[in-house]
Amino acid sequence: MKKLNLFVILMTIIAASFIFGGCDTSKESPEEVLKAYYKSIENKDYKQAYACLSKDIQNETKLETFEEYFDVLEKTSEFKGYKPGSAKEIKDVKSQGKIKYKEATVIPVEEVYVQKSDGKEKKVTLQRMLAKEDGKYKLVWETDMSRAISNYYVGLAASALNAEKPDMMLAEKDIDTAISKDVENATAYYYKAMLMNKRGANTEALSQIDKCIQLQEAELSAIETTIKTDKNAELNENKDKIKQSLSFSYNMKGMILGGADQSDRAVESLEKALEYYPENQFAKTNLELIKSGKINKTAK
Repeated sequence: MKKLNLFVILMTIIAASFIFGGCDTSKESPEEVLKAYYKSIENKDYKQAYACLSKDIQNETKLETFEEYFDVLEKTSEFKGYKPGSAKEIKDVKSQGKIKYKEATVIPVEEVYVQKSDGKEKKVTLQRMLAKEDGKYKLVWETDMSRAISNYYVGLAASALNAEKPDMMLAEKDIDTAISKDVENATAYYYKAMLMNKRGANTEALSQIDKCIQLQEAELSAIETTIKTDKNAELNENKDKIKQSLSFSYNMKGMILGGADQSDRAVESLEKALEYYPENQFAKTNLELIKSGKINKTAK
């Protein structure tokens, strides 16, 4: 009986090593961990793929969110594989001015997808970082999954609005879902403001666009603070993109105010839009319309 029990125990341990061992052994190189991760993605074994992530990423993102991210991705495209480049070892990886990982490896990869809408192939180039954590390499996932899920529903709402026969109710439902998935997604509030403005609900539209602007300005402030100690081209590009987004948000606010017969406040918002992005042609045109008394209630 004891021999039988020992046999059962050994077989259980061996089986467990096959099930959970893909990303949990200190003997695996960064390349092997990355291979195990992508193999799990190909097999749609997202629980195993999740096991490849670093602890801090797992603390930030629940397994349910990770799985939902790939469920959403599957609705729009099919993963077809990846091509890794040459690995590069780096030391003392910093985050917000502090060392976060003492040892890490960066592997450039090209992910290949086929879009379900048109069957076309799409390639995405990424820099995958694998950091050493408790003697084991783990994948540092840099995608904000909640934001990606939220943006998927924003896209559905946009499609509903831009359809040959716009479906306002469906669009509003999708936007509400987008906000529930990520309450800090400024783009979702922008579309919510647009929908409320189209309904003529000016007070609610203003509330939503103000939430959008508040989030965008907070993000801009955070980037400007980081740039003071970490100057790089990517941060400056992000700064410019947020300023452009803020310009369109203030343009939206200006048109909502104009539609509510608050011309003075509308002018202030449109001028603010042009401060952030002087090339915003919508804001230029709308400012002229407001000043001339010709109010276009349809915000761009």
